[in-house]
Amino acid sequence: MGTTGTRLPPISTAATNLFGNACFGSYSTYFGSKPTASQYEGAAKEGGRGPSIWDDFTKRWPGRITDGSNGNTAVDFYRQFKEDVKIMKKMGLEAFRFSISWSRILPCGQLNLGINKEGIRFYNDLIDELIANGITPFVTLFHWDVPQALEDAYGGFLSSKIVADFCDYVDLCFWEFGDRVKYWITLNEPWSFSKFGYATGTNAPGRGATAATPLKSSPEDSTWSFEHSHRSNTSTPSEPFDNGNPATEPYIVTHNLLLAHAAAVDMYRKNYQGCQKGKIGITNVVPWVKPYTDSRADIDATERALDFCLGWFLDPVVYGRYPESMRNLVRSRLPEFSDIESEKLKGSYDFLGINYYTTQYAADASNCYVEKLSYITDPKVKYTSVRNGVPIGPQASCGWLYVYPQGIYEAMMHIKKKYRNPVIYITENGLGKESILKNRFTEARVDDMRTNYHIDHLRCLRESIDDGVRVKGYFVWSLFDNFEWSAGYTNRFGMIYIEFRDGNFTSIGCFSGRISDGSNGNMGIDFYHQFKEDVKIMKKMGLEAFRFSISWSRVLPSGQLNLGINKEGIQFYNDLIDDLLANGITPFVTLFHWDVPQALEDAYGGFLSSKIVDDFCDYVDLCFWEFGDRVKHWITLNEPWWFSNGGYVTGASAPGRGATAATPLKSSAEDSTWSFELSHRSCTITSSEPFDNGNPATEPYRVAHNLLLAHAAAVDLYRKNYQACQKGKIGITNAVHWMEPYTNSKADIDAAERALDFMFGWFMDPVVNGHYPKSMKKFVGNRLPEFSHTESEKLKGSYDFIGVNYYTARYVSDASNSHVEKLSYTTDPKVKYTTVRNGVPIGPQASCGWIYVYPQGIYEVMMYTKKKYKNPVIYITENGLGEESSLKNRFTEARVDEMRTNYLIDHLRCLREAIDDGAKVNGYFVWSLFDSFEWASGYTVRFGMIYIEYRDGKFTRYPKGSAKWYMNFLKDKDTVKPSKTILLPTNE
Repeated sequence: MGTTGTRLPPISTAATNLFGNACFGSYSTYFGSKPTASQYEGAAKEGGRGPSIWDDFTKRWPGRITDGSNGNTAVDFYRQFKEDVKIMKKMGLEAFRFSISWSRILPCGQLNLGINKEGIRFYNDLIDELIANGITPFVTLFHWDVPQALEDAYGGFLSSKIVADFCDYVDLCFWEFGDRVKYWITLNEPWSFSKFGYATGTNAPGRGATAATPLKSSPEDSTWSFEHSHRSNTSTPSEPFDNGNPATEPYIVTHNLLLAHAAAVDMYRKNYQGCQKGKIGITNVVPWVKPYTDSRADIDATERALDFCLGWFLDPVVYGRYPESMRNLVRSRLPEFSDIESEKLKGSYDFLGINYYTTQYAADASNCYVEKLSYITDPKVKYTSVRNGVPIGPQASCGWLYVYPQGIYEAMMHIKKKYRNPVIYITENGLGKESILKNRFTEARVDDMRTNYHIDHLRCLRESIDDGVRVKGYFVWSLFDNFEWSAGYTNRFGMIYIEFRDGNFTSIGCFSGRISDGSNGNMGIDFYHQFKEDVKIMKKMGLEAFRFSISWSRVLPSGQLNLGINKEGIQFYNDLIDDLLANGITPFVTLFHWDVPQALEDAYGGFLSSKIVDDFCDYVDLCFWEFGDRVKHWITLNEPWWFSNGGYVTGASAPGRGATAATPLKSSAEDSTWSFELSHRSCTITSSEPFDNGNPATEPYRVAHNLLLAHAAAVDLYRKNYQACQKGKIGITNAVHWMEPYTNSKADIDAAERALDFMFGWFMDPVVNGHYPKSMKKFVGNRLPEFSHTESEKLKGSYDFIGVNYYTARYVSDASNSHVEKLSYTTDPKVKYTTVRNGVPIGPQASCGWIYVYPQGIYEVMMYTKKKYKNPVIYITENGLGEESSLKNRFTEARVDEMRTNYLIDHLRCLREAIDDGAKVNGYFVWSLFDSFEWASGYTVRFGMIYIEYRDGKFTRYPKGSAKWYMNFLKDKDTVKPSKTILLPTNE
């Protein structure tokens, strides 16, 4: 593979968080993950590395790799290891097991032919980085990557010459790294190396035969195989091969592997262990087997199957000899250990590493005739994963792996009993899934089968610990998707999804004619470049929290995870969050504030399509993963009502769909103060051109429906995968104008309730009760989408808190008898609004036009929410006053700000009364700290307590009078006294 992969958020399977590693008590020491050099590092021809047998194998026989790929780039761990260590730390990994590439530090395989100092430096840097982040390195010395130079010189592990060269190599490793590495593994899965490299030929160096001669047996059927299934390549090689001797070579290779292991352990114990205080062991794989029947023959066959896999290596390192069954069946083809070799092997471990994945049934095949001798047929056993038509467990999509958690318990008990109860580390355990690139988003987010696999295996492992097995650690295979040997990149074992094909794209906006001053947000207030200065201002003012939104397209420029993550965007938000926390300011993060990536709008219409739910989940998953260790308050959506109304009814906001004006309701009582559209963040000029490019009768409801489904999915994702470990809260922010009945008539009182339903209840009823308000169902009819039962249940209670944005209030009157010429969300409630009654405004009008100051409205909203929506925890996430921007009076604006100051004082006083009356208000955010780009109003309206000078090219900040008042208020919140004194909390 030639491209560098992007790390997507972790598939939700961090071993330490499955059901808490605390449940392992003092038994288990380490939880971690593991890669290997050939599968992870990449940089195959860089940094002075020499070729290994896998480089030659993939180049010479690409047909033996499922997708014809190689590990030349792998997952680019060589270049990205520091970023990857950050991921490990974030996940809470206590240990990381990796292998050293023999040919990276000894390019020619032999010490006398030169050491590659750049390779030594890489591993030193990696080890130091791990330790600096509190992660213990477990180092594997050999994971199947014999230097090609040794393969060419004398056949690699087919020759006993390799033992001396292996000793020189490990001596160098102990010398260079042993002062920090305290856990060494000599060999990883030597059984796999011997079998697949020298019997089946499916792995490097590719010696063996295309297929073993089948045993002939009458009960055979399609489910039976005479080969153990483990890491199998599911494709058939493009050409047959027969370039080795599977009857002898696997045994010769294994013999030399064991002698090399014994020599390495002997050297470590004699020369290093006393001063370095480390431990050394060997890792073996256990494809666990169970008797197909209760017959004596099948029970014995099962024991033979274990002997020819696990016992082939464990018997020598524990007892100094091969298993008896192997000696009886292989006879002269099985090499013998001398007395000295046997003594050196015996007890040559401080611990045993065990790799466990799956289990099969085993049946006796002793009476079968063998045409050609082979390691595959020597045990006289046949295997299957099905008995009486029932699989031994659920089959993973990688093909060879059937989920059988109790197998790990049985393997542990077998080892405890047969091999003197050694100290054990589970050095690999995991699930592989077929890589389906078209479903990459689902793969990266939903990973239930793998999660359940780990939960169930850890549970069974804990049972074995309780029953006396000395398990001291557990490593998931694997942390990242990677090059999976003969399966190439077609199988994914990673908890972190690697997008091997990624790239970046950008998006632009349009419709400047609908912005009051024709402006855009390209510069905003330059917060991106000046945030550190702005955080200083926040700290100086005494702010306890700062609410900001993440730009979806800044972290995912094309809107979709597979199309690339913008690391610079991630870095910006990390820097902002860190700077806030360093200054004692709590970040409140909004995930969606109306800025759909243009690429998704172009692709399928943004929130008009339910496709956006998956993409939104990918985006928020990335945010939870990258920032959730520090962000403890998340808001999924900000004012979804205005996004749906302004964007798809009035067209006043992006994406600008709707109609220039809704058809007015006809009513005899109308006069110039009445409107049939609820004014909110309104642009005060008329659009320069009429437009009618959407359907305001249906689109707002469809958009709101998809917004709610995206919200529910995001909350569900956070609660399942992050909340328990990150200890955060998640909610949604809704806008609400208080609605006062125009008269005391029943009709107007009902109209006020409908108005609240169509603004506030449209989103509150679903997240609290799982359905839309009754009035909406009645008045909108079949234009209102319905939630399925599953969707309803997911929505119900999908909040830890509710954010409320309150600015103003309206009088509401019934318009039920009015004739509607054209259906629209605007006319559906059959209400009309005004700010004047009997010639008297509901409150003083702000110069921005749409805000009339009505502080008691915030009290009414709190009481209404308390009563109707089960008294939720509330944050006032926006409250403030907008004034028309008068540039000629900028200095006056910066100095005198009485109306805004009084607005805040009066609203805080009413809010404290609401708290005193039982509303659970836990925080208050002013909108806004700085003047900013105010959507359809552009820069013509100023809401900020800090004045921004847009015309000096520096966006200079000047504090207004309200900023000075707010700073003093934060020092002594009791300066705002309600009728019943109660202190306003600002954070949970």
